[in-house]
Amino acid sequence: MIVVDVIVWVLIAIAVLAGALLALLLLMPISYRVRGAVDDEGLSAEECLWWHGGVRWAFGAVSLHAGPRTELMVRVFGVRVWRGSISGHNDDEMTEAKRDKRAAKKAKKDAKKAAKKHAKKRASYDSGQQWERLHVWLEILGRYAGALHLSGHAEGVIGMPYPDQTATVHQVLVTLDRTLPVDLSELEVDWIQESLFVEGQVRGWVWPLELVWVSLRVFLRADTRRAIRAA
Repeated sequence: MIVVDVIVWVLIAIAVLAGALLALLLLMPISYRVRGAVDDEGLSAEECLWWHGGVRWAFGAVSLHAGPRTELMVRVFGVRVWRGSISGHNDDEMTEAKRDKRAAKKAKKDAKKAAKKHAKKRASYDSGQQWERLHVWLEILGRYAGALHLSGHAEGVIGMPYPDQTATVHQVLVTLDRTLPVDLSELEVDWIQESLFVEGQVRGWVWPLELVWVSLRVFLRADTRRAIRAA
C-alpha cells in the first residue's frame, strides 16, 4: 500500500506541476516586434529578404532575438543562455544560388511577357471567386490581428503580372488598410510591371489563452473550413 500511495502522490504532483506550467504558458503575456524588407531585385539573400525580430515572454523573463542571418539568441532574466544559428548554408553558395534563381526568374518573366504580347486569348482570371475566398481569409486575419493587439506600418510597391490580378491586390490592400491596425497607406500598387519591394515593422502583445479562444471561434465556423479546403 505504501508503494501505491507514493505512486499516487507522485502522479498528483506531476499533474499539479503540469497544470501550473500550462497556466503560466496561457496567462503570461507575450510581446513581439519584427522589422524587415523584401526586394525581388536583390542578388543576395540579404538583399532579397532582410528581417530582425524579438519575442518576450512573462514581461521579459524569457526573450528570444533573431537576426537577418537566422542567428538566434535566448536570454533568461537578462542572462544569455544560448546563441546559435539555424542556417546550415554557406553564404557564398547561397548568394550564387540566389543569382541563378534570379536569372531564371527574369528569363521566365521575359518569356511570359512575349507570350502575353502575341497571344490572342488567355484563360480568364476569376476575380469574383478569388475575392470571395479572400474576404473570408481577411476576416480571419482581422480576428487574429485583434487577438495579437497588432500595430505597425508598411511601405513599398507591389505589381502583379496581369492587370486583373493587380486590381485584386489593390482591393486587398485597401481592405487591409481599413480593417487592420497597420498603416498601409504608403504601400502602392504598380499597374505597369511586375515588382515587389516592401519594408515595414509590426509589434504587439498577446495572451495565449485569448489566442486559443479566437482560434476555436474561427475554425469552428463552416465558411472557414470551406476556405481552407479550397486553398
